[in-house]
Amino acid sequence: MTRPIFQRFTASALLLALVCASSAQAQSISSGNRHVLALTKDGSVLAWGDNRDGQLGLGPIRSGATAITIPLPARIVSVRASARDVFALDTDGNLWSWGRNTYGQLGDGTRTDRSEPRIVLRNVVHFPDADQSEPLAVDSQGKVWSWGLMFSSDAPKVIVEYPVRIVKAFRQGYNVIAIDEDGGVWGQGQGGPCVFSEVARPNSTSLPVKIQGLPPIRDLQLGRPYVVFPMFNGIGTVTAVDTTGVSWTWGSLNNTLPICQPRKGLAIKPFAPGYALTQAGGVVNQYDINSDAPAPLQPRLLASLPPARDLSIGEIYGYALTAGGDLWQWQRASESQADDGSGSLLRKVASGVASMSTYSSTGGQSVLYSTTDGQLLALGSDFDLQLGLATDSSARSSPARVVGLSSITSIQATGDTALALTQDGKVYAWGWAPIWNPGIYTLEATRQPKPLPIPLPVRSIGMHGFTMLVIGSDGTTWHWGTPVGVNTLSDADFRPATKIALGNAEAKTSSISKDNALILDADGNIWGLGTFSTSSGLVKYTQPFQQPSLPPAQQVVALGTASLALDNSGTVWAWGTDPAGSLWDNTSTGQYTAPKRILVGQTATSIHGGDGHFCAVLADGSAQCHGSKLGGSAGKIFRLHAAIKEAALSKGSPSQQPGNVHFRLADGTVWAYGEGHKGQLGVGTYGSVLEPTPVNAPAGTADLDLDPDTPTAVAPAMRPPFRVQATYSGGLGQLTLSGAVFGGPTSATAPDGKYNVYVVAIASDGPDGPPTTWFQRDDKGQWSPVQWPMPAYAIKADLGSANLSVPLDIFRNFPAQGLQNSRVYVGYGIDAYEMLGAGRLREVLVMADD
Repeated sequence: MTRPIFQRFTASALLLALVCASSAQAQSISSGNRHVLALTKDGSVLAWGDNRDGQLGLGPIRSGATAITIPLPARIVSVRASARDVFALDTDGNLWSWGRNTYGQLGDGTRTDRSEPRIVLRNVVHFPDADQSEPLAVDSQGKVWSWGLMFSSDAPKVIVEYPVRIVKAFRQGYNVIAIDEDGGVWGQGQGGPCVFSEVARPNSTSLPVKIQGLPPIRDLQLGRPYVVFPMFNGIGTVTAVDTTGVSWTWGSLNNTLPICQPRKGLAIKPFAPGYALTQAGGVVNQYDINSDAPAPLQPRLLASLPPARDLSIGEIYGYALTAGGDLWQWQRASESQADDGSGSLLRKVASGVASMSTYSSTGGQSVLYSTTDGQLLALGSDFDLQLGLATDSSARSSPARVVGLSSITSIQATGDTALALTQDGKVYAWGWAPIWNPGIYTLEATRQPKPLPIPLPVRSIGMHGFTMLVIGSDGTTWHWGTPVGVNTLSDADFRPATKIALGNAEAKTSSISKDNALILDADGNIWGLGTFSTSSGLVKYTQPFQQPSLPPAQQVVALGTASLALDNSGTVWAWGTDPAGSLWDNTSTGQYTAPKRILVGQTATSIHGGDGHFCAVLADGSAQCHGSKLGGSAGKIFRLHAAIKEAALSKGSPSQQPGNVHFRLADGTVWAYGEGHKGQLGVGTYGSVLEPTPVNAPAGTADLDLDPDTPTAVAPAMRPPFRVQATYSGGLGQLTLSGAVFGGPTSATAPDGKYNVYVVAIASDGPDGPPTTWFQRDDKGQWSPVQWPMPAYAIKADLGSANLSVPLDIFRNFPAQGLQNSRVYVGYGIDAYEMLGAGRLREVLVMADD
């Protein structure tokens, strides 16, 4: 593959000194990992930032509980899906592919992600369900085609010639197991042929070897290798089914040394570890076909399932396809429960189904299925383009209104989830959120706000990860989701709404972190739940306990093993462990087992926390922020043109990642600074800003004014020199960056308002290297090393007022793998000298893996 031009030229020294040099009125703001919510005066909600899991509440739906049809100009007979890609086989033997293409696994000769289905191989008779970063297919002439990561090929090619006509082939690691037209089984690779040396190390064979001791075989299944035998390189248990329905196994069995003599087993067809089909179509589990016991263990029938002809087992759900074409789903039980597919956990998904395949991806477990009339349908996540939809924007750099919500009184953004509380006490969730469906909890990435099953009207909401605390209108406290301090979703741990007792106290508000929760009662007392730092070390509390004695508090903030409280006098108190040495005094790691006064000499009106940082809003209208994630702003005092009323800090991101802060001012405007490569700053770009910058209006042409009755007066020097409205999609594999750059007041050097627009980028040398090499894009769309005079992207464009703009089309389906940390800038001026002198240059994109 041709390397992008960013990686093929030497740096120019001409721009070595280059440095990167609006606003929403809201009643409340809340920040998640990389998305932000703002509550407007009329009770509606605005959102911006990362939208890959639907956390902005914007359409179209990429994941949900309703199946959608994937339009294909062919009749589909089978489909194979993985966490990265999808393959579908039609009645004419054409193999279609779409999805992620990191390793060339789509077979189209590129490594570009693609949401559009395309034919990559014809005359296919067999395409197995396997790790599709290394696909395999058999054509009508009996040839085996391979491509992808293991074969270092972006297009299908015949790797090995067989002396017989192959009808089915399966691959795992460096091994291929194939069945010929007479039922013979062939192995090729390292371990697949089952040819071993005296020390049981598999020999690698480049030519196919026929496996001996088997009757004619009609089908087989490859199990995953046991990690304790890495020398067995990529092949685990091989289970074959002969023409009479009896199974035969060989390979790495039950953590024993590899066995090459096929052993006769039960009359069942294995599909996944612990699951199989009987000859009568019954689904069984908890069997051990490779047992060394004198007699095979008796399999247990999942009695509630109808007779099946196909199975697909995922991490959360099992799917069974009956002979009549009905597709059934059941939730897999935890290790402590009986997995019998019974009761309300069993449901029919569809009828008239011809084939199906499941995949687990970011966005949850999903299923694709073809119908008897040749249609292809999908139920689940499109995170990796599996639904074949046209690629939409995965992030917004300016606010947009969340649909389907009104009369909202409170909002909460955390991680990749969004919550809203209505005036009548109902709670809605969207994004990456645990949703209650009849009989089961499921984890869905939904773009439509959905009501949560809270059993009473709610006064306040708090959430971190999959843990939620709600305070009812009667002052009772309820816990919903995973236990406090549990940051992974487990069916066994997930709890419906459960009441928490605080003695006889009535709860007022709460704050949740990844480690613990603080609950403030109506008398100003503080209660704790989860893990806290004590003189004896870290102690986990499963029942609420009253925190150390403090003056009556008006607000609490949980910061992991650290805690903050604001008392009624405006004093800020801290206790617990400060692992970064930057939360309290920025000098040393501290552990306060008893509350200690911080920000001495300051009077605070409110405190606000994220993961690894916090801000205190002070009585004089400024804000003081602390934390290692603020990029040098630890302990910095911020003063803006109007008094700061509220701060929202990023939550849910790993500790090593930089954070961001949004300030809500007295005039209603919202200003942001920090890391913003997912557009979460709302300033129209996908880059970072070093000083507070006003958030853009949705159209990008002006400051967003949500409260026009409140006067707003911002000095021009405080604003960016011009506005940008950027939009990107596709990720690094298929990057598209477009938008518009808006004008401003004319300068003395350009009284006619005519300016040249410039697009430049500084590229990194590899995914882990710092940006070092500068490039420019000219008016013909060509990238080249920076030269002087610098060619313009647009020449003599009319940018004499804020209502005028020039469209940007910077990248279109650009292969940007390996360019992590690269940055793109846009600016305008009479020439490049005047642009730099006037400071009219803005960072619009930072390329990142996520």
